[in-house]
Parts: sequence; C-alpha cells; structure tokens
Amino acid sequence: MTKLEALQVSVNSIAEAVKKIQEGKAVMKDWIDQEEAMRITSLKKSSLYELRKAHRLTSSKLGRKTFYRLSEIENMLDENERNQ
Repeated sequence: MTKLEALQVSVNSIAEAVKKIQEGKAVMKDWIDQEEAMRITSLKKSSLYELRKAHRLTSSKLGRKTFYRLSEIENMLDENERNQ
C-alpha cells in the first residue's frame, strides 16, 4: 500500500467516525437532562419524578443522570396551556 492509499484509508475512516458522531447527535437532540427540564418547566425534581411515575413523561437514565424527551415536555406544556 502506498502512502497515498494509506492516507486515503485514514481519511475515509475519519469521515465514517464523524458521520457516526453526527448521527448520534441527531438522536440525542430530543433528549434533555433533568436540570434543563427543571429549568424549562419550573418544576422540582420530585415533581418530575411523579410525572415519570404516572407515565406522563418518558425518561432514560445514563449513569446517574436522568434525561427527558423535550418533545414530551413541550406537549405537556401545550396541553396545560389549552386547559387553562
């Protein structure tokens, strides 16, 4: 393999890695952490927990961090706005 071919292989593998990272960001863009959810909703951690327990919000844990779907929080806020 020539140096040029080796360089092309390296560039291709870097391009694939970048693509995978970008795809991962696209998947995560709808998820926010608990602190952000608390900031957006002005709810306490215990209130978010009660909503999770009642199956009104989907959550996911990664290590010790809890994440929520931003779209579900937005829908919940919209529903509450309509009900007032």
